[in-house]
Amino acid sequence: MTSKQMAQKVRMEQWAQVMRTRMESGQSVRTWCTKNRVNEKTFYYWQRKLRNVACEQMAKREGNTPRTGLVPAGWTQVEAKAPPENSLTIEIGSIRIRAGHNTDMGLLGKVCQALVMQC
Repeated sequence: MTSKQMAQKVRMEQWAQVMRTRMESGQSVRTWCTKNRVNEKTFYYWQRKLRNVACEQMAKREGNTPRTGLVPAGWTQVEAKAPPENSLTIEIGSIRIRAGHNTDMGLLGKVCQALVMQC
């Protein structure tokens, strides 16, 4: 590993810790960045870099390349159907989640919280 690659790895690990610390705080990105004197644009830049690396690593593990492996291994495309009358549809950004009567509300809450942080 070259010194440049080593430095990049160290920076990635540092920013991964920053992301964990911010999430554990429960604060919004803006509030956390202000209190910790981190530029919000810098925070999002590193968040994007970490996501890209994570996606590339996941694609390598699954034998796909990031540009050609559009659907992760094990996923299945399903046909869109009309939602049942007793379901709840939640939209966060461009993401749409439909919850039925047997949905685990704790899990749904965690998913929504994670999506809000990502949008």
